[in-house]
Amino acid sequence: MTGSKALVIYSSEGNLAPLVEGIKRGLEKGGWNVEVVAASRSDARPIPGGYDLVCVGSPSYGFWRGRAAEDIEPTLKRCRRLEGVSAAAFVTPRAFASQMALRQVMAMLEREGAFVRDFATIANVKQAEEFGNRLASLR
Repeated sequence: MTGSKALVIYSSEGNLAPLVEGIKRGLEKGGWNVEVVAASRSDARPIPGGYDLVCVGSPSYGFWRGRAAEDIEPTLKRCRRLEGVSAAAFVTPRAFASQMALRQVMAMLEREGAFVRDFATIANVKQAEEFGNRLASLR
């Protein structure tokens, strides 16, 4: 199935751009058309729907009680037509915080109606591209 569309949303906090490029490369190798959006707390423009996959990434904050970046939730609320859309989540590693941050991102996606089908903690560009390759099979 060619022409599948993916949206990758990533937090403007932290240095996620290289990881996002790796995920994008992996998806594009699998035949996906990929759009990338940096999250923002202040932008109010709606993000149109029509995507077959939405992937959301955040740095992990905290130590024991990890949390996701604060710009993810307001950005997801701007997305249109996420109900039933396949979704994926990723976070960067940080001691014990990663699992809690990952759960928060997945919960945000599920509150918007998306169906989380994959998730990962990603430390480098190689892992990001492998994650993108894996996501490419979520058709």
